[in-house]
Amino acid sequence: MKSKGSIQKKYGKIIFLTAIAAVLMIFTGIATAEEIHVYPSSDPNGRAIRDIQNAVDGAQEGDTIIVHSGTYTDCVEIGKNLALIAEADVIVRDNPMIGLPVFTIKSPANSASISGFNIKRNSASIGIKIEGANCTIENNEIDGYNGNGYLLSGISLLSSEGVTLSNNRVFSCITGISMDSSSANIYLNDFTGNIQDFSFGSNLDITWNTPEPVSYTYGGREYYSYLGNYYGYTGIDSNGDGINDTPYEGRDLYPLCLQASNYIVGENSVPNVEVNEALNGSVISGTININATTVDGDVDSCSFEYSPDGLTWNEIGKAETGTFLGDSYLWNVEWDSTKVDNRNYYIRANATDKCGLTGSDLITVAVNNPVLNINSGKKFVSIQAAIDDTGTLEGHTILVEEGAYRENVEVTKSLTICSESGSGLTGVQAPDPGKHVFNITANSVTISGFNITGAEYPYAGIYLEGAENCTFENNVLYANFGGIALVYSVNNTISNNTACNNSYGIGLDQSGNNTISGNTAYNNSESGIWLESSDKNTVSTNTACNNSRYGIYLASSSSNTVEKNEACNNSEYGIYLALSSNYNTLSTNTACNNSEYGIYLDFSGNSTLSNNTACNNAIGVNLVESGNNTLSNNTACNNSYGILLVQSENNIVSGNEACNNSEYGIQLEFSGKNTLSSGNACNNSKYGIYLAFSSNNLIYDNYFNNTNNTYFEGTNPGNRWNTTKAPGPNTIGGPYLGGNFWASPEGTGFSESATDGNNDGLSDSLYSITETGGNIDFLPLVIPSYVPEGTTHHRGGSGTGEAKIIPAGTEEPEEEVEQSPDPGTLTPEGETDASEEPPASEVPEASGEERSDEEQKTPGFEIAFALSGILGALYFARKE
Repeated sequence: MKSKGSIQKKYGKIIFLTAIAAVLMIFTGIATAEEIHVYPSSDPNGRAIRDIQNAVDGAQEGDTIIVHSGTYTDCVEIGKNLALIAEADVIVRDNPMIGLPVFTIKSPANSASISGFNIKRNSASIGIKIEGANCTIENNEIDGYNGNGYLLSGISLLSSEGVTLSNNRVFSCITGISMDSSSANIYLNDFTGNIQDFSFGSNLDITWNTPEPVSYTYGGREYYSYLGNYYGYTGIDSNGDGINDTPYEGRDLYPLCLQASNYIVGENSVPNVEVNEALNGSVISGTININATTVDGDVDSCSFEYSPDGLTWNEIGKAETGTFLGDSYLWNVEWDSTKVDNRNYYIRANATDKCGLTGSDLITVAVNNPVLNINSGKKFVSIQAAIDDTGTLEGHTILVEEGAYRENVEVTKSLTICSESGSGLTGVQAPDPGKHVFNITANSVTISGFNITGAEYPYAGIYLEGAENCTFENNVLYANFGGIALVYSVNNTISNNTACNNSYGIGLDQSGNNTISGNTAYNNSESGIWLESSDKNTVSTNTACNNSRYGIYLASSSSNTVEKNEACNNSEYGIYLALSSNYNTLSTNTACNNSEYGIYLDFSGNSTLSNNTACNNAIGVNLVESGNNTLSNNTACNNSYGILLVQSENNIVSGNEACNNSEYGIQLEFSGKNTLSSGNACNNSKYGIYLAFSSNNLIYDNYFNNTNNTYFEGTNPGNRWNTTKAPGPNTIGGPYLGGNFWASPEGTGFSESATDGNNDGLSDSLYSITETGGNIDFLPLVIPSYVPEGTTHHRGGSGTGEAKIIPAGTEEPEEEVEQSPDPGTLTPEGETDASEEPPASEVPEASGEERSDEEQKTPGFEIAFALSGILGALYFARKE
């Protein structure tokens, strides 16, 4: 992954190059086929292309001519590779050209096509005549009667190769189709009502059916076969597939029983199969008959399997031929069932169609009754049977013996449903993946101790909607779309579950006041834990690691508490707040070793991030377009970037540690009015703090110890590098707050060598951070010779410097330390007195006011700041 800095530096350049490419495209021009439109009168734009032949004459090779609804009298000759397409209700009639075809495709036309025309009442000799190669004639209707006589041929093929005729209706002609010296593929046409269907010359290569077998629906059932044409031929259809059993005139091997509109050709669906018998209630031994039925006629075979646990399957046998019952097919095998012991087992039928698609059905054979209602004492064959029993009342407990259960369970009563032996030995798998495994619509339901699997998109292992006071605990949710999903649900508890290999592990949608604690969510393809539009929930002590996108994700979710979680080794972000997720509290979380961000706030504000650890990520803590957040006492070390603020305002960043990062410790881009204090930015490979087009920030009481403590990109006006002198202690244990401590790994930093004549822990001289001025620390910190008892200087980094520590029980020095009468510093002779506070124009007041919602949506940094952004884009465009 590229570093954040690398991507942002190239951003302006990408915009610049994209703009150039757009201009080049405008002036270059790309040759493409055109659409030409023909109207029976002026089109809506006033153009008057009323003649089909004129459009053909003016077209170029590869163009498409669209003929709009209306009546035309053209006699059209096509000698180019064109597509001639009619809208609905295009009629070509009353053609006065006696003896000529209505449409002619002549050589050298190659791959021309005519589609969608209604040709009727013409004095011409032929409806459509083809002399070109590889032409397509489809979806046309040709009525050969003109009031006085008939067309000689509806369609004529003369010395043409590779022609396709499909879905045409030709009637009231002397000959439906005449052919000479041609090759063609002819299918799904209707040739009824002609004096003769065909007229044949010599040298013909004609195929009278679809080029390949197709899947189609006929009479409500699916089939798979070649399809021919309809001739009004009454034959025998013994298997109900819509194809006559004998060929038509020895040519069409698959003649249709009805017109082509009765055959829906398209993608095949999975066959529907149903096992007929469930052998419940007693031990079965010996040879038994197992059968299944299918509806579709394209099923090629039906195999049967046996499983003791619903997971491992053994072959019973395969039926190669089904018996047609008029409206379905019966498939049958015999099986020696001596393997059955005194427990549940399963039989599955797999019907495979001629396309290779397989549909399955499963039955449970219950030798004993493994589900017990503890309160009523009754035993049941399945969990659902126990729930549905009239003797099962609200508040009852259902105890489930170990084993594999194939059920989609609908929980409609307030019940406790728990396994006897735990999730390792008790599994519930959805036989219908298009439903939730457990679908809960009642309040006060407990689901405990199951391995739950098999729900596909968009369904979940446990699904709760519009319910409250439910508990889901000690379950394993595996290979579902969603592990646990709550929708419109409140006051529920999700604890000590494992959600793995799902799309998302645990998800809340528009749900509040729920507790998610002690869960493990890993190897999910989206997020481990996911909240959308869900407020006032507690997410604590969970492990959300190794997910393909995010560990913990909050979208448009506010006032949640996210604490003491581990969100590590995720492919994108550890903890992610997005889409106005506001007023959240993130504390004591560990978000390390994620591929991109440890903790990421995007367009989210008024949240508190404290005591979190975000290490070994690309970026430790990242705020984008996020304001009024407080970041305190977080650790962001060993990342590429420690703490990054982009287009973010009015944040308080205090007491954080950003050390040993391979790029920058702290980075501000296009960000203003933030306060950074009491932080430690040490041993970062490039810079301690990096500012790019960022203004009016207050940066004080931080400990910088890097080879390069600062770096500035673009214009950064109005930043303050010290606060007014005030009683401390400061970040290194000195008695006063002021500016920052400027150290270096060699021990030669400004604060390490500056003088402090009055021993107030503030330098006697200012520190000009940039050579051109404008960024000045007026009160840089130094290590005083005397530090009050119990305090110590900051120990981050590898710089040198000592503070005299007065141990407990010893006396302080008797001499008084002269205090500076003003908040500045002493200055060497001849230098400007830095003790005076800079004028307000140079050192703006840091604003702590909260912004309105509208202000937060559009961070506005004044006109000057906007101009600096434009300059920044230009800067990055020319950089590199």
